[in-house]
Amino acid sequence: MMSAHHLSFTAVLFDMDGTLVDSLSAAEATWARLAAYADVPPRDVIDYSHGRQIVDSVARFLSDLSPAEQLTITRRLIEQEIEEASSAVEVPGAGSLMTALLEHKVPVAVVTSATRDLAIARMTQAGVPMPGVLVSAEDVSHRKPAPDPYLHAASLLGIAPDDCLVFEDAEAGIRSGLASGAQVVVRGIHQSSTTADLVRIVDYEGAELAIADGRAQLAFPASTPPGVYSQPNLGKDHNHDF
Repeated sequence: MMSAHHLSFTAVLFDMDGTLVDSLSAAEATWARLAAYADVPPRDVIDYSHGRQIVDSVARFLSDLSPAEQLTITRRLIEQEIEEASSAVEVPGAGSLMTALLEHKVPVAVVTSATRDLAIARMTQAGVPMPGVLVSAEDVSHRKPAPDPYLHAASLLGIAPDDCLVFEDAEAGIRSGLASGAQVVVRGIHQSSTTADLVRIVDYEGAELAIADGRAQLAFPASTPPGVYSQPNLGKDHNHDF
């Protein structure tokens, strides 16, 4: 196989939505509902919310509500997302790669902004095996783009962060992975100044896994994303600890 990317690592940390599972239609429906609640343009909610937890987006756009009211709306939105989990589909090749990693006993974790119930529902619907370690919205106090979710996952696996390979699709998650000290691969078309020097893949089709000298190695075929989605690079003004 002629390959463009060769990666060496001890453990893999996958984001879920947009990385292992395509749940964009359900996410966009949630963001549209939030935009309606807040009476703001849906694009504003989409640009902020991609890769973040619903609780943070609700706090951002419904800041005039009490914490109790925000919590009620957050729970309602999450319940609707779980009900719509049937729309989730596998990112091509994700299930096969996950299966291969688990069969070769490579330490793997899923690190997601979704709640645990939603993560399990979407992974199950998409047919992507869930590894033994899942870091979900309930498990960390400081959320992406803070490094805590990926640091926590690496700790649970017993692997140093700089020996981990992170797959991410969104700005907040990419920044979180980089801040943890891990090697980060961009899955998909998101582009910003953060991603300029990072390896990028379209999907996992054609990925080849090998184990050598106690380390895992992945080779991806050369591919070019069909387009680029430029989400704002979340600077200090947009950093609300996801």
